[in-house]
Amino acid sequence: MDEQPGENVESYENVCDVWCPQSLILITVWKHVGIIRRLSLAVTKSCDNIRMIIRTAASTAVFNQEKMGKATLAATQHLFAGLNAFEPGQEHPLHTHEGQDKFYLVLEGEGEVTVGSQRSRIQSGDFVLAHSGESHSLSNPGPGRLIVLVVMAPPPTGV
Repeated sequence: MDEQPGENVESYENVCDVWCPQSLILITVWKHVGIIRRLSLAVTKSCDNIRMIIRTAASTAVFNQEKMGKATLAATQHLFAGLNAFEPGQEHPLHTHEGQDKFYLVLEGEGEVTVGSQRSRIQSGDFVLAHSGESHSLSNPGPGRLIVLVVMAPPPTGV
């Protein structure tokens, strides 16, 4: 478990609060110098009735120079929501999810998506749906970064 902001509070930014009514726990996510710190985030897995407000969700994206970055926003018994973050030239190769529908919402940037046999350029505000068993992929041909909201239902196992 990471620490709560200390003496230098002005260098932290409150990114979101997660309220779990069953356990009366408030989980706060803090951002400090580009590092997301999560406090007791594992508790959210046991809360089916989470009410979340994530301010500027795209700011919680995690970029990785080696491969597409991932950040979990919410994981419940019934759905998963997260961010996929792509540097220019990165991709999430063609794959399928049996028994799970998935949608993407482009939050920032531009990219290319394939769903089934359809390939298209996408940009901020575009929505993409991949039905269960339908092959899909995302890529960022550049020049800027790409951040995509990903929602799956039911959630992947192990999330």
